[in-house]
Amino acid sequence: MVVIALAAAVGIIAVAMWRSAPTPPRQSDTPTAGSTPVTSTPSATAPTAAHESNPPTSPSTPTGTALRPLTPTRGDAVDPSTIALQAPPTGDASADELAEPHTAAIAWLSRTCPFDYREPFGTAESRGRSAMTDTQWIIENPTQYDTARQSWQRTVAAAEIGACSAPTATIAPEAPRTPDAAIVHITADRVVTPAGANAYVEHITDTRLVLRDPHGTWRVAQRAPGG
Repeated sequence: MVVIALAAAVGIIAVAMWRSAPTPPRQSDTPTAGSTPVTSTPSATAPTAAHESNPPTSPSTPTGTALRPLTPTRGDAVDPSTIALQAPPTGDASADELAEPHTAAIAWLSRTCPFDYREPFGTAESRGRSAMTDTQWIIENPTQYDTARQSWQRTVAAAEIGACSAPTATIAPEAPRTPDAAIVHITADRVVTPAGANAYVEHITDTRLVLRDPHGTWRVAQRAPGG
């Protein structure tokens, strides 16, 4: 437990150092793993999604950090049929999936990005629990937040289903790195299909601190600057 706490502390210090340092221009990154990134831009003409909300922040989360781990954005209209979708992995993240920071981030997002209104509330988030630190799961477990439950109720009312592309992840070259902590940029495209309405595309982006535990496995922790 002491080793885990030290690793988390080192990671948080690294994030703080990165936050206080001047931010260099983002360079075009080549993903380390996952499928070829989708080059299309998200749909701006899509209706407001029922599953989108402004979830609360946890008292233990940094101010301004949203509970929901995914940040959908929209731009110009994209044909949903151009997005190559994948079935979400089944079961917990494997040792191979958690062997590197970027593969752990992919394991997490590939499980949490898709959703189906017919599933119980919190199913999508629970799928990614094995790829997330215990501390972060306590913070992000949606079942403790009324606003998250209300958002899911709107998803059910609209009968929405979300399917996602294979995520891509890159270890942030501009961020500090230690043997037990890394900051990872991760993206995916999600096609949302409401009942009786046209499907549309959301672009999912996140930037996460990923921590290595004493067993050598990596897991997703708190949102980092830029996430």
